[in-house]
Amino acid sequence: MLVVVGLITIVIALLLPGLAKARREAQRVACLSNLRQIGAAFIGYAHDSKGWFPAPANGFSPPHAEDWVHWQPGRDITESRLYRYLGNSVEVLKCPAGPPERLRADGRPPYPFNYSVNSRFTGESGSLVFGAAGAWSVPPCNLSQVVSASEKILVIDEDVVGINDGTWMAGMGEAPDARVSSVSVRHDKGREYGDWGIDPAYHWRGRGNVAFADGHCDFVDRLKLLQQQYVDPTYRGTY
Repeated sequence: MLVVVGLITIVIALLLPGLAKARREAQRVACLSNLRQIGAAFIGYAHDSKGWFPAPANGFSPPHAEDWVHWQPGRDITESRLYRYLGNSVEVLKCPAGPPERLRADGRPPYPFNYSVNSRFTGESGSLVFGAAGAWSVPPCNLSQVVSASEKILVIDEDVVGINDGTWMAGMGEAPDARVSSVSVRHDKGREYGDWGIDPAYHWRGRGNVAFADGHCDFVDRLKLLQQQYVDPTYRGTY
């Protein structure tokens, strides 16, 4: 009996790493599927809106009716601009790995989802009227202005350390050599959220899921989010 129990224990020990890897891979693929739907929703909205994207759902600015997702408490999420483009459901905004607990110290409500849009596409406006003349802090980019859409990152699965609303501030407020990337590496080799605050070099290591402006998705190296050719939709140069 002891021999049998020992053998079973050994078999389980051998199988567990493989099962964990398979589970992580399945979650990565499901997350990519979510991003594919979200990216298609943004592009579909732009096609129906003369090339313009919805508002970025930024938690630092006043809420706008044009926000792509109405995520703040008290707002009707069914009025989100992308709601119907997402099949009248917001479940696709949740990574299968699960949204982590986020405790905020600034008094703002926590963002309940996992994905955020590159504000260089949507633009940012501090005005009560989205896009009011002279109110752009970041100008929007029309779909027709996007250069090499297959290289430009539109939506990301954002790291828990940085995500606090529906907007990803791509390359803003950071020195070019800051080496801080925003995409989550939860699906890469079992890395965990907390690692970001432990190893400074970790800020640019690993891979994460993103959606590009042409609609395709990929599991990319974090370094791409630090390069202008991938985050600035109108950038024509290369490194």
